[in-house]
Amino acid sequence: MAEIIHFNKQVSKHKAEDLINYRINDVYFGEDFHFCKKTGKVTKLPPHKIVMGYFVFDAKNKRLLDPANTDDGFIPAFLEEIKGKKVNVESRGHHKYVIVNGVCIVKCTAGKIVYVNLPTIQQIDDHFLSKDTYVTYMSARRAKTVGVDFMRRNACLKNLILTQALAIGEDALAYHSSDLYHLDLSSMDKGQRDNVFYFANNMADMKPAYFNYLTKSTVR
Repeated sequence: MAEIIHFNKQVSKHKAEDLINYRINDVYFGEDFHFCKKTGKVTKLPPHKIVMGYFVFDAKNKRLLDPANTDDGFIPAFLEEIKGKKVNVESRGHHKYVIVNGVCIVKCTAGKIVYVNLPTIQQIDDHFLSKDTYVTYMSARRAKTVGVDFMRRNACLKNLILTQALAIGEDALAYHSSDLYHLDLSSMDKGQRDNVFYFANNMADMKPAYFNYLTKSTVR
């Protein structure tokens, strides 16, 4: 059970487990706020800022803030993807969409990132979404290299598309589950692909199609 936090009047009388998506370095993230335990400060976000997992996107200034100081590889990748482009944020109830030149690159549900599509980046740095636990779709078709700890704690990923990746660092997808059924690592040789998944301890429980994508995927 999550720790009970005594918030100020802005979000009082709620249990932490009803509000918190992430707790990282004593910073708590909810759907539209983040809370620093050390200072006791709750930051409610203005309309031009949105919570994206354990980040805050300032759409007005095209900045991705890192309140918990994660040094996550998602930050440079996201900023590179939006650089020099038209960026809009669309809201539909609890769902928020980051639209870049007419293409959705991030979808959030209740403050949790569930969809990532980075179609132009060519490099993914270390610790990319390494603390994320909610993304179900991840695509970076042109990324040639992927650093260590890539999506390390994610256990609900269903689609992973890294079509041009030639190398992936250690501890990638260390907690992946049998729900991962669309895997495109088609530019990597078999030995490298197998190394990415050397840690798998539930291979017998995975869907048969999963093994097809570990060889030479023709599915995109």
